[in-house]
Amino acid sequence: MRTVSEAAPPGARPLVGFSWDMTSEHERLAPFAERLAGDDRAFMVGPYARDAATVDQAVRFCEQHGLVQLLHTLDLDLCGLDPVDDQLVKQLGEAVRRLGVSWVTTDLAMWAKDGESLVEALVPMPWIEDSVDYVVPRVERMQELLGVRVAVENSAYAYVVGDANPFTLQSEIARRADAFMVYDVGHHLIASEVSGITTDALMPDDFAWDRVVEGHLSRARTSGPCAACGRPCTTPRTPPPCPPRYATRRASGWSGPGGWRPWPPR
Repeated sequence: MRTVSEAAPPGARPLVGFSWDMTSEHERLAPFAERLAGDDRAFMVGPYARDAATVDQAVRFCEQHGLVQLLHTLDLDLCGLDPVDDQLVKQLGEAVRRLGVSWVTTDLAMWAKDGESLVEALVPMPWIEDSVDYVVPRVERMQELLGVRVAVENSAYAYVVGDANPFTLQSEIARRADAFMVYDVGHHLIASEVSGITTDALMPDDFAWDRVVEGHLSRARTSGPCAACGRPCTTPRTPPPCPPRYATRRASGWSGPGGWRPWPPR
C-alpha cells in the first residue's frame, strides 16, 4: 500500500482522485476508479471517527484498484462549541495509522453539537477575527492526539456572519497552529455567491499557498448536463456520472498558486 508521501513526493506530479463521503458501498465506485489511469491515482475516504468498518472496506477498495488513500473526517469538530473530544480524536488517530495518511482534512466548521453529528447541516466558521484565537488551540490539541497535521479546509457557506476575509482567517489559523490547508474551488464559489463578493476579490494576496496540500473540486448539487461528460447530473445521494476530482501533493512541493492545477482526465 503506497502512502501519499511515497506517491507524491515534493516536486512530483500531483495525485488525481475522487471521493464520495460516508459510503460503505465501495463496489459502486469501482467504475470511477477504473476511469483513472496511471500510478498517480487516489481515493479520499470520508468516514466518521468511530466507523472502523468503513475504513477497513476503503483500505481493501484502494488495494484492489491501486489507489493512494487520503482521509477527510466527518466529525473532527474544529470550530464547535463542545470541548475537544479526546477519545474520539484518538479513535480517528487509529484510522490515520490504518490508512497510512500524512494529514487529515476537514472543513472549518462546527461538525457536532452536544455529541450529535451535524454533517448534513454544518455550521461554518464565522468571518470574525476572534475565530482564529478560538480555533488555533483546538487544531493544536487535535494534531497532538492524531500524531499528524490537520489540513484545514475553506468551508461551504449557506450564510455569512462577520466581515473578515475567510481565506485570511484560514491562513492565519494554519500558520499559528503549524497546520496544513485545503483549498476547495467549489466552496470558494459558494462563499462568493452567498457573500456577494467576487471570487477574485475574496482571495487575498497573502493566502498561504505554501501550506496547501490538497485542492478539491467539490460538487454538492448541480443541474443540467455534466460539463465533463454531457450526461445529466444526479442528486447528491447518488454517485454522479463524473465524481469530483482533486489533486494533492506534499506541502513542501508547492511553489504557489501556479504550482497546482487539476490534471485532465485521461
